[in-house]
Amino acid sequence: MQAPVLPDTAPFSSEQRGWLNGYLAGLFNAGNLASARPSAPGAAAANTLPVPTRSLRILYASQSGNAESIAFALGDRLKGASAGGGHVWVPEIAAMDTGSGIDWGKESHVLFVTSTWGDGEMPDNGKAFWNWLQALDGQVFSHLTFSVLGLGDRNYARFCAAAVQLDARLDRLGAKRLLALETLDTDFETPATDWQNQLSRILVAGEVSTPVLEAKTDVPAGWTKANPFPAPLLENRRLNGKNSAKDTRHLAFSLAGSGMTYRSGDALGVWPVNHFELVDSLVIACNAHGGETVVLPDGQIISFRAALLAKLDLFKPQKNLLQALQECGPAQGDRRRLRELLSEEGEAERETLLTNSDVLDLLRAFPTAKLDPQSLVGKLRKITPRLYSISSSPLAHPHEVHLTVGVQRTHVNGRVRYGAASSFLASRVPLGLPVNVYVQPSSHFHPPVDPSVDLIMVGPGTGIAPFRAFLQERAASGGTGRNWLFFGDQSQESDFLYREEILEFRGKGVLSELDLAFSRDQAEKIYVQTRMMERAKDVWSWIEGGAVFCVCGDAKRMAKDVDAALAQIACSVGGLSPEAAEAYVGQMAKDHRYLRDVY
Repeated sequence: MQAPVLPDTAPFSSEQRGWLNGYLAGLFNAGNLASARPSAPGAAAANTLPVPTRSLRILYASQSGNAESIAFALGDRLKGASAGGGHVWVPEIAAMDTGSGIDWGKESHVLFVTSTWGDGEMPDNGKAFWNWLQALDGQVFSHLTFSVLGLGDRNYARFCAAAVQLDARLDRLGAKRLLALETLDTDFETPATDWQNQLSRILVAGEVSTPVLEAKTDVPAGWTKANPFPAPLLENRRLNGKNSAKDTRHLAFSLAGSGMTYRSGDALGVWPVNHFELVDSLVIACNAHGGETVVLPDGQIISFRAALLAKLDLFKPQKNLLQALQECGPAQGDRRRLRELLSEEGEAERETLLTNSDVLDLLRAFPTAKLDPQSLVGKLRKITPRLYSISSSPLAHPHEVHLTVGVQRTHVNGRVRYGAASSFLASRVPLGLPVNVYVQPSSHFHPPVDPSVDLIMVGPGTGIAPFRAFLQERAASGGTGRNWLFFGDQSQESDFLYREEILEFRGKGVLSELDLAFSRDQAEKIYVQTRMMERAKDVWSWIEGGAVFCVCGDAKRMAKDVDAALAQIACSVGGLSPEAAEAYVGQMAKDHRYLRDVY
């Protein structure tokens, strides 16, 4: 039985709570719970001495929730474990943006788990800490032992840049590494467990020879990424007009009987099935028929076609695929070209080729290099689920979950390339058939808990998804806070997503303000940040009045433009200097009044 742990809301100081948690853990380890009675902190127990504790700080910076999940799993693993000298570990787990408020002089061991998003940036709930860390100087952390785990995607040039920079900065400030920096690709589950095992060997009793704490092999409780729920598709409705260049779908899934719960602001993970046409083309490119037996990297034995359909990523080839093509006896022209790409001088061209190609593109680019099914399977990464912002509130749809999905179809290298998940959901799942899904909780992106707080939402295109959920929730809860939506897309006639619902919210007073920006309805391009600047005085008035400001959508352009517009409003209307405006916006993020769900 696992030792009980006092919740953070328990009426004790953090020191008292740490003492009691350590005490309970020690009692459970000794099997003395039935007869033990704890005394108050600072006083001697009648019959039992309290187990001394040692704090262990675990900080995470997470955009989609994966880093957060690893941090809490690590905390659960080490909670109450021996720290040597008769002490037990008492992990304290929190988002990294709380780090600047920690009394670092009292810390000894700190573990960091961070993802990287955008152009090598720190996640939103780690930015404030990173800025604070950069302002420090000298060997201020010379008493500290640390380790950093980074999550990323090797298809991006600045792979795990946030973790790399964090590790280097801590080292420069004098901290000592408990383990070397570990950076993990999208298939991170097994190596993340290995990292936890290494930490366990070192931290538990302080002995490197401590037995490895094995990963759990049983099926996890509830519906998770590893154990998804087969949710029947209830609705598939196109939201764009017939003249639109886009294809955006409203998708509804049944959760009846699953026991699954979610909050407005959470994401839904969808396990895709690759496009049949792409799979058929790959089978032909390998001179195969699809029924061949292959062994996946995890040891699973499966048919070649089944592996291509649902087990492997066919969109993001790696350098090792080029190496495999070079090794399988291509003709002289293909061999020479592959040698050039794999040389040190060919790195830039190679990276461009890999970025702009999928697996089929590479096989067709070198037609004389024929891979057999097993050789191809061995060079491909596992398929990963796609995360979509949930566009419904459980208060309005208690047994359903809705998504707003932009279908990806692009013409590349002379053929149509289909998005793995979006085309699967839009055109290859008949109504009534199930899709494997799970809820990815958000730690930071939710409507205000206080229904009287004003809310500003900026969500162009499919960025409208969580704000449809927020408005449903605010309507169902009967909150008195005002709601303001900035929405935009290409054309009002054909791209005003959820037009009827939004106008109904406006008519009923749930939506107090509505500003629309349709970029192609006039000669001058107008975007949501344009409308923000036009309403700058009102935006500032709401913010100064305590409003929460939320953004959802494209991270590379829109979110940065909105961020710049917000800072500019603080300068032009609030009278702040650029430096003060940056600090003001940063404080809004710290106070959870500036929330972003960007991708």
